[in-house]
Amino acid sequence: MASAHSAAAPFTAAPFATSGATAGRAKAAAQRHAYAAGAYRPLGRTGLTVSAVGFGGYRVDDETPGHREALELALAMGVTLIDTSSNYGDGGSERLVGKVFARQPELREGTVIVSKGGYVQGRNMELALQAQRRGEPFAEMVQFHPQCWHCIHPRFLAEQLSLSLERLALPALDVYLLHNPEYFFSDWVQRTPQGDLNAARDEFYRRCTDAFGELERQAGQGTLGSYGVSSNTFGAPAGSPEFVSLERILEAARRAARQVHAGAPRLAVVQCPLNLFEGAPALEPNQSGGRTFLDLAREEGLGVLVNRPLNAIRNQRLIRLADRPPPRPGHAEETGQALRDLEGLEADFAQRFRPAVADRLPEGAGPHEPFDWAPQFRTVLPHLESVEGWQQVLHQVYPRIRHALTEAAQALDGTMALGQLERWTQAYAMALQNLSRAVHEHVAHAEYERARALREKLTRLEPAAWRALTLSEMALRTVATVPGVSCVLNGMRRPEYVRDSLAALAGAPLDGAEGLTVLQGWDAGPRA
Repeated sequence: MASAHSAAAPFTAAPFATSGATAGRAKAAAQRHAYAAGAYRPLGRTGLTVSAVGFGGYRVDDETPGHREALELALAMGVTLIDTSSNYGDGGSERLVGKVFARQPELREGTVIVSKGGYVQGRNMELALQAQRRGEPFAEMVQFHPQCWHCIHPRFLAEQLSLSLERLALPALDVYLLHNPEYFFSDWVQRTPQGDLNAARDEFYRRCTDAFGELERQAGQGTLGSYGVSSNTFGAPAGSPEFVSLERILEAARRAARQVHAGAPRLAVVQCPLNLFEGAPALEPNQSGGRTFLDLAREEGLGVLVNRPLNAIRNQRLIRLADRPPPRPGHAEETGQALRDLEGLEADFAQRFRPAVADRLPEGAGPHEPFDWAPQFRTVLPHLESVEGWQQVLHQVYPRIRHALTEAAQALDGTMALGQLERWTQAYAMALQNLSRAVHEHVAHAEYERARALREKLTRLEPAAWRALTLSEMALRTVATVPGVSCVLNGMRRPEYVRDSLAALAGAPLDGAEGLTVLQGWDAGPRA
């Protein structure tokens, strides 16, 4: 049964919203690019029309020329929704959007801008620490991790919205979302694993009510059109400690609206992950009456944005849902030889340099870094799942290597061994480069085989008309045709990613229900 909220007066967009222009631009783009039926659809009851695939701004910034080129291309090809956040690129993602609109102001009309607030990292962390030093700390700060806090207190949100508008160079936002407020639960589980979950939930939704009250006031002032919540746990089982209930979110919004203006709440948009391996928002019956998150969102007329359509997380590992080019032959032999070369150089370092470095270090100095990376690489290599995983390993290792070499050079300064160390360092750098290239091919081979297996599986489940598509196009179409989904957000930080993403809008209609059928038949299961 639909809640009382569904009977409330429909949301009317704030005066700045460009719903008519959005619909007009959508129609023109569909005709110009020969996009399929369903390539543009309503964003719930906001009065806005959006492209079925939107520009995800997670990994873009205003300092990389290719990111600006990609965003401008996406808008030129008919994308009408941009999703960004205050913490994406430490504000750089929002600044990019602002700069693109400053260069081409005509693109703003007909484009829906979604931003989010709540994370306390980077510059936001500095703001929070400055407030503490002034004796005016932000209330209800969730200090989940030394480098990642979270806050949805009204005072913090008001300041964050103001900063977002400044970076975006806009007078108002179309949509503003609380960004992963479930950090409250993550912190609670970490601190009080045996605590009273019901009491924690009551406190969480009390905080949401206060946050929504501030967003209702901001909407009344014309600084945003509608608001909502982006959560990674909307699809979690109802008994999960970190589950965010859409029903209780809607109740909190109704309470907030009654407190502020006694009218219908302007909560109109929600966001969550959805992909082949994380289908729970469409399949998990975690709302009353056996309904799923998407069932309730449709009943309530909410716009639904979904993220990570091509980056599935399963069993704490990333699965990339995109085709990979065939790897070069001989990569296994190259990896083995590169590891042996590295081991030889590290043995040489241990024999020739480590004793001298240890003897010349000042008394009381901490233990110096041992050069034993080759055995560690051998241990890690069988468990690497992606090229991104290997890059993360190097990101952790390279600073330690540089530190150890700097320490060794300082210890050997003024000795004949310093010149020998410099020549050794050049050889080691070359060996590392060779290893990195070989491992890249090794991991690419594993990704290629996995993508091929996924594609074969999808081919058995998806409509025949989709079988000539790339794996990423099939994965995007699956999510875009799940009933209730308004827009699929995909990372498009390169022009080629834009073209690949928007290819999914052509061909067979996108307004059916094939995606739900595929998710139901995907025997990996949403709960795995």
